[in-house]
Amino acid sequence: MTSISADDWSPADNPYAIAVSQSQLWRDIVLLTIQRMRDEDDRGLGWFSSVQLDAHVLVMTLRQLLTAEQLEQIALKELGIDAAVLNALAQARRKFEDALPGIKDMRDALMHFDEWLRGTGRGPQQKRIKTGEALRDVARDYAGFGYDPNEGTVSFGPYTIHIDIADRAAVELCQATYTAAHEVDKQNTAERRRRTIQALERSYTQKLWIRVKRKAAYLPG
Repeated sequence: MTSISADDWSPADNPYAIAVSQSQLWRDIVLLTIQRMRDEDDRGLGWFSSVQLDAHVLVMTLRQLLTAEQLEQIALKELGIDAAVLNALAQARRKFEDALPGIKDMRDALMHFDEWLRGTGRGPQQKRIKTGEALRDVARDYAGFGYDPNEGTVSFGPYTIHIDIADRAAVELCQATYTAAHEVDKQNTAERRRRTIQALERSYTQKLWIRVKRKAAYLPG
């Protein structure tokens, strides 16, 4: 029996499994963050409300679920998993994005605030600048991030997401990522079964051949 030492292990050996663990991690952060946002006890920190801080965390974390899904797609494609599995996962991603419109742009704006607050961000801002709009006008339309506890919504510029929907969307995309990865286990099981059958068939053939040779040795010449 062989074993892999701790020094010889690498996450690059099984990226499909890493994608699942990361998806589950970020899903749980989403759920915990929303739980805090629903709490009426707004503790605050300095000048900022705790729920407003959590709204930032929520947007960043939701985007990480898409990153995990992307890693799963790459890993499963490299392993030669059936295209139907990849398509089902891609459909789950589209459902997630439809439920949370603009989540990628919202995250990008928070991450690259140095660009978006000047109107030089990529994506929608860049498209508008190319049409000749002024930077300050574009920047104005993509500002005003905030959480409305009465409506249960997080808004940024033209985008609005509902935390109740975000809750469900995170769980569903995480489950879809896990389900897709499970196909690797099924494929590995099928491969082990095939090899076992081949080994048994070779063993049976070898034993049968030995018997034939032994019988032939006793036949009269």
